[in-house]
Amino acid sequence: MPAPKFMTIDGFTEWSGLGRTRIYYLLGGGDLKAIKVGRRTLIDMEHATEWLSSRPAADIRTVRRATP
Repeated sequence: MPAPKFMTIDGFTEWSGLGRTRIYYLLGGGDLKAIKVGRRTLIDMEHATEWLSSRPAADIRTVRRATP
């Protein structure tokens, strides 16, 4: 099954792990693109996957605990 071209806000929250508030913030800032179909807001998945791919890699470091 091919990837969808557009996804609802609820579908995008599940797919991306981002919350609704963050998604609307990114839409308002122009980081994500969406279209309106009636009352529904649909995220442009091609643009969204490009945006997610452009994010920097996480810099996660392990912390050594002091031994007693």
